[in-house]
Amino acid sequence: MSLETPLKDIQARMGAKFIEFVGWHLPVSYVSPLKEALAVRNYCGVFDVSHMGRFWIEGRDAVKLLQRATTNNMDVRPGRARYTLFLNENGGIKDDEVILRVREDAFLEVTNAATREKIFNWLSHLISKWKLDVRVKDITFETVMLAVQGPRAQEIIEPFIEEGLDLKRYRGREVIAFGSKASISRTGYTGEDGFEIIFWDIEKARNAFKTLVNEGVQPCGLAARDILRLEAGMCLYGNDIDENVTPIEARLEFAVKLEKGEFIGRDVLITQKEQGTEILRVGLLSRSRRAPRKGYLVIWKDEIVGHVTSGTFSPVVNRGIAMAYVPPELSKPGTQLIVKNKGEIAVEVAEMPFYDTTKYGLKRMR
Repeated sequence: MSLETPLKDIQARMGAKFIEFVGWHLPVSYVSPLKEALAVRNYCGVFDVSHMGRFWIEGRDAVKLLQRATTNNMDVRPGRARYTLFLNENGGIKDDEVILRVREDAFLEVTNAATREKIFNWLSHLISKWKLDVRVKDITFETVMLAVQGPRAQEIIEPFIEEGLDLKRYRGREVIAFGSKASISRTGYTGEDGFEIIFWDIEKARNAFKTLVNEGVQPCGLAARDILRLEAGMCLYGNDIDENVTPIEARLEFAVKLEKGEFIGRDVLITQKEQGTEILRVGLLSRSRRAPRKGYLVIWKDEIVGHVTSGTFSPVVNRGIAMAYVPPELSKPGTQLIVKNKGEIAVEVAEMPFYDTTKYGLKRMR
C-alpha cells in the first residue's frame, strides 16, 4: 500500500492527478506541468514535499557525526543550512541532502524519499561504530513539509510568519508559521528564490496549503518540480547521482570541503581531483523542442560515449534539455553530440542552469 501525505484529500479536491513515486501516492500535476513550472518562474508555486525524509539529530556529538559522515562543513553557526553529501567508502554518493543547524547541539536533516530508511540506518550504524553521544529521530510522519518557490514567495508568505522573513539564502530558524510551530529555511529545488517550511502541527499545515492557494499561489506537482530542477541543473538522486558516482564526476565540488579534515570517501575524492576522472556530468541542449530522455545513448563520431540520466522539455528555453555523463574531453560547452533511442536528436553541451539568468532564477536582474 502506498504512503500518502496529510494533504492528499485537499489536493484531490484541487484537481490533482496522482502517480506512484518511491512508495508514495503523490500529485504529478494540477493544471499542467508546463503551466505550473512557468508559474514558479514568474510568480509563485507551492509544493507538498512531505514525502521527503526529515530527521531531528541532537546530542553533544551531533556536529562531529555530520562532519565525519558528510562532505560539506557542517560546523557552522546555528541558523545556517548546508547542501551536503553522504558518501560510501569508494566516494559514491549515498544521498544528497540539505541540513540546517538549528542549535549548537541540534540539526534538522532533509533526505530524499527513496533514501530515508537507508540514511537513517547508516547514521545509526555510524553512531554506534564511533560511540557518539547523538540521537536521531525520524520525524517524517509527525510533520508536513511545504516548498513555496518563486520570485514573489517572500512577499506572499511573510505576513504569515510571526518573526518575519529576514533570512538570507541557506539560512533558517524555528518560527511560528501560519499559526504552527515550524522550521523555515530559504532553500529549494527549483533555482528560484523560495522557502521550505516544516510544520509540526499537521492541521495548521493543511490550512496553510489552502491559504496559499487562495492567495493565488499555484499548487504544483512532481512533473513541474522535475522540469524546474532540470532547468536549474540540479541533480535527482537515483537518476543523475547514486552510489556509483562521486561528487567530482557529478561536478558537485561546491559541496565538498576537503580542508575540513577526515570524512568517509575523502581519500578517493583527493585522488580524483589530482588525477582526474573518466566521466563528468554535463548539460545537453537540444537543437529542437525534442527532449532527450533517461537512458538515451550519447553518440560522438558514431561511438557511444555516455548516456542520458534525466531529460525534459523546458518551457522557458523552449527546447529539450538533459543531463548526461560523458568523457571529460567532450564536456566543453558547445561540443556537438547526438543522443539516440529509436531516433536521433542533435544536442550540444551547455552550461547549467539552462535558462537566461538575467530573466530567471536567483541571479536575475531586479
